[in-house]
Amino acid sequence: MQNKVKVNEERIVIEGKDIVRLEYKEPDAREWGGFAPSVGLEYDETNRFLLEVSINYNTRKANKYLAFNATELKEKLLGDLKRAGVYDRGQEEISHELVMEKRASISAAIKSLKLQAENQSVPEPVSSNGTPQPILPLAEAV
Repeated sequence: MQNKVKVNEERIVIEGKDIVRLEYKEPDAREWGGFAPSVGLEYDETNRFLLEVSINYNTRKANKYLAFNATELKEKLLGDLKRAGVYDRGQEEISHELVMEKRASISAAIKSLKLQAENQSVPEPVSSNGTPQPILPLAEAV
């Protein structure tokens, strides 16, 4: 993975988990049928758990005789990840349901953190004497 051109990297800490979103560009288009795709990885660095993999590949820019289809892209990418030591055979046996459950849990935690951040930036209404006023639903305020 050292020869990959890193395009973007984001980190967020949620409930003691260090979630990393990494995007890189493949360096050699010849290995990919004439078009070098960009690859996105999302993983829990703390628990060493791969959460999501995405690939952006433009078949129109690839050689029309060598362009990869979806199955070939998946096989090539997973083979590259295995050779790089990103995951081992034991991890392949983890059930899809467990992966989806963990992904949903992390997504919910991210949404919760974003909501908390948004709520903290909104000032509380204050009356003329300086006491906080309750926020009323629009129907009750009219």
